[in-house]
Amino acid sequence: MTESNDEDLLERSAEHLSQNRAAEGVAGKVDGLFGLRNNYSRIAEDLDREAAADRSMLTAADTAFHEQGPVEAAGIDLAAVVTVDPTFNDFNFRTLVRETFTKVRDARRTEHVAEGAPLLSATMLDELNHEIAGDVAAHRHHRLAMLEVEDVVIVSAGVVNGREQLGVHIIVAAEEMDRDENSQAIVAGDTVVRRWAELWTFERDPSVDTAQSDEQHILAFGEDEWIIAHLGWVVTGIRRLTESEAQPLPARPGIPTKVSES
Repeated sequence: MTESNDEDLLERSAEHLSQNRAAEGVAGKVDGLFGLRNNYSRIAEDLDREAAADRSMLTAADTAFHEQGPVEAAGIDLAAVVTVDPTFNDFNFRTLVRETFTKVRDARRTEHVAEGAPLLSATMLDELNHEIAGDVAAHRHHRLAMLEVEDVVIVSAGVVNGREQLGVHIIVAAEEMDRDENSQAIVAGDTVVRRWAELWTFERDPSVDTAQSDEQHILAFGEDEWIIAHLGWVVTGIRRLTESEAQPLPARPGIPTKVSES
């Protein structure tokens, strides 16, 4: 065998060995990925349900826009609010509430505080940070799959120290659960769609010009995400209501009511 042949053989042997090692490495990675496949499958199922819910919410929002009922509960007088803010529009405010609810809940779901920070008071922002910190510490993810905001109704209105204050009942339907960060197993809640009501309190200083901050929000979130100017309205309180406080929820066949334990 010539020296040239020896060199060719060595080169082919080295290449063969390199290919074998590469194959072994790939096989090892495939085995590892195969072990995670079930986890990814559960995540994909959640994302599919959330995507379907997003489509459903858009359809519901379009229907609600054309078939909107009264924005205010019986007996609610907005005169004081309109006096300090002649531009106030209750239908626009209902859209603002829906968008605020979605952004704040998305901030909890994605564990990305910036999603909801511009829409929350300092106290409520601290609460959101606390909730997310608890999720991270427990290695879990909070999910509201198949989320639908059924209705938004103003139930209180007034002006305190020159600041507009509005309370709204938000009627929600969703699957509510906590999933383990690693296994994606459900550790709290379930995949049953249930309905409940929450009381959200909003506040605004009508003397503040928010044009610049609203423009910054649109630049930060994009026009598709930030539908309307929020005009400085921030959430100062969130509380899940008991069934009796919700007055009661209008019935929907096949969807049970989830009563607050508080």
